[in-house]
Amino acid sequence: MIISKNLFRYLRCNRLWRRFFAFVACFAERRLTMRNSFNNKPCSDHEGNIFGNIKSMCKHWGIRPATFSRRITVYNMSIEEALTLPVKPNGGLICYDHTGEKFYSITSMCKHWCVDRKVYMYRVTHGWTVEEALTTPPRTSQKNKPTA
Repeated sequence: MIISKNLFRYLRCNRLWRRFFAFVACFAERRLTMRNSFNNKPCSDHEGNIFGNIKSMCKHWGIRPATFSRRITVYNMSIEEALTLPVKPNGGLICYDHTGEKFYSITSMCKHWCVDRKVYMYRVTHGWTVEEALTTPPRTSQKNKPTA
């Protein structure tokens, strides 16, 4: 972590520097420990199964190691929660357009119909049907048209 001179002086002068540097050292140590444990350190899950490393444990439970790490470090979940909580398969909901075609996100549906996602969401929240929201072309701006 890079600290500017002014920030360093401020922290030193206000007696907060000890807490700040302790926090940075703890954070760096925790990240280093997590990074090293992914490689070769044996670990066990909540059921007592022993694995060669965290990557193999995550593979056994069907989650990505980054997801496991984020759940442990950021969300402070237990190992059981981090391993057994279902993962969203695509980050969104499956949706269908007015023709019945299946899309794995609203964004992909809007790209297929060449409509901006924000325009689609605005239209749907203001009472438009899905067909109207996807097939109606967006308005063109009157400000940018050259005058004759």
